[in-house]
Amino acid sequence: MDKVEFEYKINNKIYNEHFAKYLLSKVFDISLEKSKNADRPDILFIHKNESYGIEVTTVIDPFYNALKRYRQVWAKSNMTLEEITHSLPTILKGKLALNIEGNIVLRSPYNKHLTENIINKLIEMVQDKYEKLQDYEKFEKNDLFVFATNLSENINVDKIKLVLDGIDKTNFKTTFDNIIIFNYNELQIYPKNQNEEVRVIKISNETIESCDKLATFDVFSNEK
Repeated sequence: MDKVEFEYKINNKIYNEHFAKYLLSKVFDISLEKSKNADRPDILFIHKNESYGIEVTTVIDPFYNALKRYRQVWAKSNMTLEEITHSLPTILKGKLALNIEGNIVLRSPYNKHLTENIINKLIEMVQDKYEKLQDYEKFEKNDLFVFATNLSENINVDKIKLVLDGIDKTNFKTTFDNIIIFNYNELQIYPKNQNEEVRVIKISNETIESCDKLATFDVFSNEK
């Protein structure tokens, strides 16, 4: 399964929650017998005699999604850039160019716009989840799992850490112990303690495909 296909699937909330459960189980060797999907938060499990509650969410940027769709159209057609431009949504008008490899890219001024959009979406989402966390059932460890497959294309780990560390948490009695960002080929784990290092764990295609099969089965079973 390639990244484009995966990004299409993560528009499904149930799929996301089940995929995250299986991925965490595989990466951290958590027994599925001690793991389950729930609500407020979305995943519960026991690991090394500690209880965990994991809330699952997605950072989706409409600008990036529009660009992604038209990259797919371009890849499957013989249209010129001028021809494809006529069918572009307003959000992309005048913002596209071809790079030396012949791929559709954003004109340089708009790359900054895209980066700012994604950062703002991330901040808004985390702040919203901090507020909701106050009313959730609490566990020994409370984490946030974020699907953000386009984040790493524009922002490195150090920048994301600065953004997350800079969010005001003074009004929240409970905060997340870790914010776990999944960007398709790796997990980035940002701890609450700002002095701790960010952990980056590479995820193999085999692991992604295995979790996808399990989560897909769960989604279709739940729809019957």
